[in-house]
Amino acid sequence: MQKIIIISFLLGFSFQSLCQEIEFKDEIKPGKFSVGFKHKYLNDFSHSYQVSNNGREPFNPRPVMVNIWYPTESALINKASTLDKYFSFHNRKDSKSEPFFVKLKKDYIAGTALLIAGKEQKDFTANETNKLASFLSFKFIALQELPAIPDVKFPVIIFHQDTGATPAENSVMCEFLASHGFVVIGGCFHAATASSRATDANLRRSITDITAMLNILFKEQNLDWANVGFIGNGFGCEVAHDFLTSDGTAVDAAFFMNPYFKTKQKSIKPLFVISNESFSWSDNQVLVNTGNNEFTCFSSSTIITNYLSTKWTNQNMVNSIKNYHFMCGMAVVFFKAHLKKDLPCLKLLEEKKVPLGNSGMSWK
Repeated sequence: MQKIIIISFLLGFSFQSLCQEIEFKDEIKPGKFSVGFKHKYLNDFSHSYQVSNNGREPFNPRPVMVNIWYPTESALINKASTLDKYFSFHNRKDSKSEPFFVKLKKDYIAGTALLIAGKEQKDFTANETNKLASFLSFKFIALQELPAIPDVKFPVIIFHQDTGATPAENSVMCEFLASHGFVVIGGCFHAATASSRATDANLRRSITDITAMLNILFKEQNLDWANVGFIGNGFGCEVAHDFLTSDGTAVDAAFFMNPYFKTKQKSIKPLFVISNESFSWSDNQVLVNTGNNEFTCFSSSTIITNYLSTKWTNQNMVNSIKNYHFMCGMAVVFFKAHLKKDLPCLKLLEEKKVPLGNSGMSWK
């Protein structure tokens, strides 16, 4: 039964058109667009990337990865990505940064192994090895390097994950948003040493990375820079808030998942917050309380990992997937309202009438 549930979660969303029939089901489905996925790469010459931590290496610019999910009309489903392929970042010809991407993938698999079985991969039983292989072979709806739709511009959403997370932390949400007509941009936001490839809690470096990403994407033909949103998870909320409150910012609205920072500087721009905190980050915010949920459902990658481990009961899994569905649905409603100027969606938010079903969440 669990197998059916988790595959449905990844591929088989079954939810009526958002803000048209205005009726939330327990599950959601992708929008009308197919989803393309591609990488771009930058070199950060302000930091030297040290591969071995011995301090004696020649200068290597810190590699910066840019992930892009975008709407497309193609239907080549036989090329759909697996979770493993999201981490095939080391297929670059640039020998200086290749060690980073090789180690990123190895560390991600090693970290997943610890979460699944509580031990290193070299100590796995045959059954645990099969579970890890199943995790890496999960299929997504994104297709690699598909052509963008010509002469059509889509609103842009920046995504920043929490600390310690990987670039594929919320691949499901990113491609779900792309299927509803948004271009989603994300990255790694890592430190400059070889000690970790996960997201590092350095606000200024994250801001610099995102600014560089937006600069190289500025000439992309299908990005609508007049309508830009930001999704943050955990630490990523603080990064999003900095963009939301900066003078001359291009960010028009933000969606916070589990923010844990506090600030005296409030935004005046639209903000949707899912949290068990009551703090106000904007004078124009909508707040949904998470209730007693175990909100590892802020991360699709974590849900899949826990599915393969023995940590969760079947009901834990069902509840987390259900809550993740609602979160993805609410993100689409919010950004349709504020980036696409969808009046039914805007009315739903203003009147707090987006149904929360039996997710355990509640309006504040």
